[in-house]
Amino acid sequence: ITVYNGEMVIGSTKVKADGTWELEPETPLANGTYTFTAKESDPVGNVSGPSNEYAIEVNGVPPAPPTLNSVYDDVEPNVG
Repeated sequence: ITVYNGEMVIGSTKVKADGTWELEPETPLANGTYTFTAKESDPVGNVSGPSNEYAIEVNGVPPAPPTLNSVYDDVEPNVG
């Protein structure tokens, strides 16, 4: 399986015996929107047409850290 973003190859992987596959891109994806397609090739070089498009948005900006504004202890012996 070869995965593309437009005409650019994101990476390739092999199909497992159970028919599933997974792929980690060869280089990390920058923030943005990507539209992926996949093509399958067999051992002799025949290549399928592209799959349906699959769009994702990468947002690598972490959320702000949580804040604690108040604390209430509801367990005896010290409640409050």
